[in-house]
Amino acid sequence: MAAITFDEKGDGKGADFGRVLKSRVADYFKTNKISQKADWRSWSKAVFFLGSAIAIYFTLVFGNVSSGTAVLLSIAAGLTLAGFGFNVMHDAIHRNFTAKSKLSKALYYTMDLFGASGNFYRIKHAIMHHTYTNVPGEDPDIEESPIIRMSPLQKHHGYHRYQIIYSTALYFFLAFDWIWRGDYDRMARLKVCSLQMTKPTAKEQGLFYFFKAFHAFYALAVPLAFHPVKSVLACYVVALATAGLVLSIVFQIAHIHEGASYPGPDESRQIKGGWARHQVITTANFATANPFVCWYLGGLNFQIEHHLFPNINHVHYPKLNPIVVATCKEFGVNYREFSSVSSAIFSHYRQLYLLGSGKTEAELSGESAVSQTVA
Repeated sequence: MAAITFDEKGDGKGADFGRVLKSRVADYFKTNKISQKADWRSWSKAVFFLGSAIAIYFTLVFGNVSSGTAVLLSIAAGLTLAGFGFNVMHDAIHRNFTAKSKLSKALYYTMDLFGASGNFYRIKHAIMHHTYTNVPGEDPDIEESPIIRMSPLQKHHGYHRYQIIYSTALYFFLAFDWIWRGDYDRMARLKVCSLQMTKPTAKEQGLFYFFKAFHAFYALAVPLAFHPVKSVLACYVVALATAGLVLSIVFQIAHIHEGASYPGPDESRQIKGGWARHQVITTANFATANPFVCWYLGGLNFQIEHHLFPNINHVHYPKLNPIVVATCKEFGVNYREFSSVSSAIFSHYRQLYLLGSGKTEAELSGESAVSQTVA
């Protein structure tokens, strides 16, 4: 079957929109004489989150803390892991942190250091999700599991009516599934949605299993030398569950919400309107005026800017935002933003409820008349 492509002339404006927007963003960097890569803000967060992770680890493993303190530190570990993921690992996967190839590769492997495969995540996220956002059958983020119906084109089952209840429980398990099942499944099947991956080289396979073993060593084996099994497992579960919930919520609310679009290809395997327009209408921003959210999420609340320019480091997104908004308005492209994290989360669960009830795409369009900016 032929690969899906984007028809840049599909709506008469698609090609111009993407071209004009790209030109304006390039002019911004040229005029201000700044690099598109990370600056001191990203590097300071990298040091902060990595330093925090190391400090928490050594306190938990070698310190004499109470059970209650251990639980709180494990929650902090999960939040720190998520923060490092948002601000460093995610940008490293998109290769927008630094132009120095060796340093970029080292940052790339920080994901493996924490137990997840950077190579597989780059294919799953940077290639498939970022190209075919919300496209049924192509975007792994909405095709990951039949247990949660995230697309109106996904087959509906009776148990989906309860997904608004059990989805949160599954979100807690994201990190576990990622580290202990998902990566191994991809290594065995070498497939992400319709993409058949090439077999990893012997070196890549060696690094994959080395980092998996190293994660098990420092996260489980070393602590077990100093603490009871139940204490170690409890802390490990709390840390990964915390990270899993935060990661799931942040990535889901940007694409699965009321009024979300799920554009599919026509009979010629083309998606109308152009790639840039597609990224805007399938994505939403949230809480872009909240300083802490902007800092902690590594620009992932500026999801539209990120999807349009994944090669640009997240610290630049607030400055690109007015350019993107103005260009969208000029070309009549629907730009959606939620004013707060809570409003985006509410809309996400409302969409899960509607999808769980078996709503079709047409029915969702009728029920989800959402304005471009949601209070």
